[in-house]
Amino acid sequence: MTVGALSPQRIVGQVDWVLKKRRDARFIAIRSPSRGAWPPHLDCGERRFQIRWCSSPLEMREVLSETTEDGVVILTDLQETDLGGDVLARLCLERLFSIESWRMLGDAFQARKLDPRLRGCDWMADLLLEYRPPEGYAPVPGGILDADTAWRTLLSSVLGIAEARPDIETLLHWTVVDDGPYRFVRLPDAAQKGIAGYLRGVCGAAGELIIDTLLAGNGGEAVALGLVCEVVFSDGWTNSDLLSAAVRLEPLVGRSQIPAPAARLWAQAAIRVARKQPQFSRVIFQQAEDVLRGIHAFDHVVHSSMLPAAFDVRLSEAAAAIGPVLTGGGSGEAMVRAEQAAFRVFEHHQAALQPLRGERLRMALRLLRWVAATNASEASNFEDIALAYVAEGSFVDWARTALLGGDDLAPVSAVYVRLAQEIRARRERQNQAFASALVQWNRQASPVRSLTPVEAILDRVVVSAASSAPVLLLLLDGMSFPVFRQLAGDLADEGWNELAVDGAPLHAAVSIIPTVTEVARASLLCGRICQGAANVEKSGFANHPGLMRITKSGPAPILFHKGELSNGGALADVVRAALADARHRVVAIVYNAVDDHLSGADQARPRWSLDDMQLLRPIFHEARNAGRMVVMTADHGHVLEDGSRQAGKGTGDRWRPMDVTADGEMAFAGARVLSPDGAKEVLVPWSELLRYGAKKAGYHGGATPQEVLVPLAVFSAANDAPLWEFSPPATPEWWNSVPLSMEVPTPKPTAEIRRRPKKGPLAASQPTLFSEQPPPNPTLPESGSPSPDAGWIGRLMTCEIYEAQCKLAGKGAARNEDVRAVLAALEARGRLPRTALARQIGIPLFRLNGLLSNVRRLINVDQSPILVVDDTGDWVELDVRQLAAQFEIKV
Repeated sequence: MTVGALSPQRIVGQVDWVLKKRRDARFIAIRSPSRGAWPPHLDCGERRFQIRWCSSPLEMREVLSETTEDGVVILTDLQETDLGGDVLARLCLERLFSIESWRMLGDAFQARKLDPRLRGCDWMADLLLEYRPPEGYAPVPGGILDADTAWRTLLSSVLGIAEARPDIETLLHWTVVDDGPYRFVRLPDAAQKGIAGYLRGVCGAAGELIIDTLLAGNGGEAVALGLVCEVVFSDGWTNSDLLSAAVRLEPLVGRSQIPAPAARLWAQAAIRVARKQPQFSRVIFQQAEDVLRGIHAFDHVVHSSMLPAAFDVRLSEAAAAIGPVLTGGGSGEAMVRAEQAAFRVFEHHQAALQPLRGERLRMALRLLRWVAATNASEASNFEDIALAYVAEGSFVDWARTALLGGDDLAPVSAVYVRLAQEIRARRERQNQAFASALVQWNRQASPVRSLTPVEAILDRVVVSAASSAPVLLLLLDGMSFPVFRQLAGDLADEGWNELAVDGAPLHAAVSIIPTVTEVARASLLCGRICQGAANVEKSGFANHPGLMRITKSGPAPILFHKGELSNGGALADVVRAALADARHRVVAIVYNAVDDHLSGADQARPRWSLDDMQLLRPIFHEARNAGRMVVMTADHGHVLEDGSRQAGKGTGDRWRPMDVTADGEMAFAGARVLSPDGAKEVLVPWSELLRYGAKKAGYHGGATPQEVLVPLAVFSAANDAPLWEFSPPATPEWWNSVPLSMEVPTPKPTAEIRRRPKKGPLAASQPTLFSEQPPPNPTLPESGSPSPDAGWIGRLMTCEIYEAQCKLAGKGAARNEDVRAVLAALEARGRLPRTALARQIGIPLFRLNGLLSNVRRLINVDQSPILVVDDTGDWVELDVRQLAAQFEIKV
């Protein structure tokens, strides 16, 4: 539209006002400062009016002489004194109307009075008339158009700002999402200045900076400039070259000086807006990094908590800090510095947007802690070595797997490679010791409490479980412990709880040598050492004596293989029906995703989760609905390709017939040795780096703990499990350690950590799975008054304020032993992961949330943040000092 010309909306508004005075008006003359690009006709109410522009009295006389059924709106830049009496006589009300914006606006709002604070804002009336919606404005209460209503309507209708008094976050959001700067710069200068003045008064000092940026023509980069302020005005900025960068930033903000406190508020608001608008983040981040380069401040980008470039710098610094830890053996000040550098990575916004890179660093730190915590002397007994692998080594392998592939940055990748090589050297020594101990154990296969030969899984676990509840035996072919650890986390999140007997989880099963599917899977499903394909497995499973005894009054045990599971990509109806029918006491499923992956290319590294493994979710869904316990296990594990070498050719990937033993391999013979060709003695590698076949994603057949030891776990989704007890999360201390820089030095715990007692009646009436070696059953105190030497926790529980809190909580109060257990576990560090806390106090993870809620009700006096679960829900924190102040006790 031509500058100064009346808008169609304002013309219609004036015509409507005239029609209220003279409904039959035919010629309406309105003064317009200039000619506009108007349509030929405008509809006003039920009438149509032609639009005619007249720049002289003669043109106006010609229009007045025309014959037309429509009304005519004559627009002119003449003054009324320029018109002759004959012209005025033929015009409606004999006058040339000038737009009276406030009067028309009052009519639009059905207002009799206007707020005096609106005086001098004629541009506001013009804009509100210009942007009047088709349905009109709602009538104002009391017939008074107040300033707040006018401003709220103006900001909403003209600029798209929904609030009458927007804060800086709303303002920044508007610059990004609602195309606000473009709307603003299209307004007349008077309107821009008026709106800017109003917003300065309601948005505070930081808002003034944003408004100045808008007036400087850089409103579209307001969020990015806020992120720049986080870097430029970081701690110590006045003592560095950032002071010069701040001066260079001033023209972009339209200021001769930028106050640091206001700039920091701007930065914090920009961070919040960028977090809430991820769809715009790529553009915003690029704008901010470009500005930092332009003002010569990019070398300080590490101070940003949002920008990808800062994340890269922080990650590089953390990787650089890992090197000295490796050189120094994983302890001392170097480890503290590495933890601190890593914490800066984890607190960066990009850690959530690039989770795999953050996860690699987290795994690298865990491996460093493991190095520092590992005792130089290692066990020689097979059971001890195997259980050490289950408890710690499997987590080491999980972390090692995460490092494969390296990082985007070459220096970071180089550090990961160096760390992986160091860990692999340790693992190779452990692998050799494991294989040597396995040679002896394998000849006799002595059953032990936490190790079960795969051929005994049906008798020792499945039959026992099926005696008390319907069971699903889920056999994931090739599943190693690192894969299981990832799946177990997902299952816990879905409400599946791992069970334990006599306080010990069912840890591991031991595969057959060589660890190949043809033998190990058939032996597991038949309950005896044998070999064969699917037909042998089906027959052996259905005719297993123990299973037949359990299912004699119902359908026989049923086994589904890979080809029977899917129907058009979904779980087959026959499988769903079998799982849903509780009369099927034992249902088994062979799931081949892991073993199938090993045959593919070595460049793919899948994440083993319920979502990524097709059909697992519906399988567990049906098992839950049917009240089934799930026995999850595997026939063998695997090692991944990571720089292996081919040593000649063997019958399998990692086994060959008996011959002269070479470096990295070992001879096996005995009762638990059976090759696919029926041989009772074979050569298998104990080294991960040896293979006999072509290169692929992974291999099995050898004698490493990764291949020989397989998970054996029982899960239940019910709140109460027959025969077994719920098992607390089992993770090593170094896996969940708090960064050293965050540890809180407090007195050594003195309160006793509660352990769940053994259920007397159940233990007496039900057989245990491992009756060969019954575990000790020490008697621990369950509850009671704290002893005199119970420390500050004892003083807490005897103080008047705590007793008052217990009375206030009523029946919902936590038991003293629960409170004591939580506080004792947290007081040493002040902060623990939820899994570590659940493990230390000896309860399953699914019960932790309810326990913490009850404990918080007691000790968070007046909702004080004494016991807090962080926003992510992963960490639990205890503020001992605030607890002491609230309860008036000494710690």
